Parts: sequence; structure tokens; C-alpha cells
Amino acid sequence: MEEEKSIAGLVKYISRYKPEFVREMSPADSSLVSEFKQIAEKLTGFPLPPDYLEFLAQMGGKPPLAFAYDAGMELSEVLETYKIRLADSENLPTNCHLIAAGGYQIEQAALECAVDENGTLRSGRVYSAAGDELKYLMADSFLGLLFRRAFEICAAAHLPVTATYIGTTKEPTLEIIADLIEGFGWHKHWFSDSVTLSMSDERNDLILYSEQPLNDYNWLKIAGKNRNQISLIGEQLARLAAMEFEKWWN
Repeated sequence: MEEEKSIAGLVKYISRYKPEFVREMSPADSSLVSEFKQIAEKLTGFPLPPDYLEFLAQMGGKPPLAFAYDAGMELSEVLETYKIRLADSENLPTNCHLIAAGGYQIEQAALECAVDENGTLRSGRVYSAAGDELKYLMADSFLGLLFRRAFEICAAAHLPVTATYIGTTKEPTLEIIADLIEGFGWHKHWFSDSVTLSMSDERNDLILYSEQPLNDYNWLKIAGKNRNQISLIGEQLARLAAMEFEKWWN
């Protein structure tokens, strides 16, 4: 089932697995959005992209998931960071808007923005950031980040057992994993990108999520109905992609 590639489609996708999450989310206050748009354009010289504004309108008051890990995407928190930057005359990363702040694992998340061939401002890649510096690539697209975090957190909610594996090399291994798993007839989801891999089998009885930032070790988890089916796949992946078993979660 192909998802609608929009914020509305994201809400439907999360509802499929965790409807209670969607019931608890809330839109950003319209007055805060108006204030934020003015301050954001003052700091960067360009407006907020449409898909991010749609995110704020749907869930900017209280997002249903921790999309940026431990950095908050609530508009009130991001707006406070912008106000501090403006008051202290501090720059943002070049050609970026901040979309999450206040974390420890991820201090801030920055959304790259660019004008396309039609002169329309579009969102691009998402980076971990600190101050005015980009640290590392988190996702190839804004919607991709939201959907794959929803997949990572929600898609295996119906499965009782999960195993995690960690890489022993910093050589890129996502393509090796994808090639093996596609050979089993699994589906590679559209929000897989250069940093992450999201896959599931035909019946949705097995779920795989893998994440490997550039020049870092891979981390992978497989969820399923029992340990035997997970181990059969995990052992092959460990051999081919230079990974080691970490632990069971159940």
C-alpha cells in the first residue's frame, strides 16, 4: 500500500498503526505560526517551505512522535530558539531553517531549503546541527524523515519480538542489506534513502529498519513473530554486512 506523500498522508500512516498517537497531537497556535514566519524570514532572508508549514498546521503544537529523536519539534520550543538567535545576532546554518531544538542526542535539526526551476521554495535534506554548523545528514528529505521515523517507531507495533545488530565497519552497508532482503521478496519503502533503509515482507510479519550515517557504524533492527525467523535473516545479514548481534527486545 503506497502512502500519500504529504503531511496528511503521514497522519493516515501513523493512524494505521498507532491511532492513539494521532488523537493526542495538536496544531500549532496560529498566532505563534505568524510570529515564527516573521522571525524566520528575518533571520534567513527566505520564507518557510510549504510542507513544513503544513506540518505546523497539523501537528506543530504537539507532534505525535519524536521525529527528531530527542530534539523538540514543538513550535513553541523552536520559536524560542529563533528569538534567542535573533536577539544575539547569531546566524543559522546557510540556506536552512531550524525545525527542532533543545536535544542532547540531536541538539538541533536543520531543514535545507532551495528554490526549484519554477521559482518555488522547496524543502530539501535534513541535518543534525549545532550553532550555525551542520553536523551530519539525517535524511534526504523532510517528508522522508517523518515517514521513516513513523515506520521505525510504529510499523512493528503488532510484532512481539525484535533483535538489534550493530556494524563492525564504517564502510557503507545499506545497499548490501537491501540487495539481500529484496532477494527474499521484501518491499523497500519509498522513504528509504542514503542514510536509512526501511523494509517489510509481503504480509507485514517481518520488519527491518537500518540506519547508517556517513562515516559511521550501521545499526539495524528486525522485528517478527518469533526468534527463529529473525535469527535466520539476522545471521545472513551479519555475515554479509559485517554486523554483530546486539540484543533481543521482547
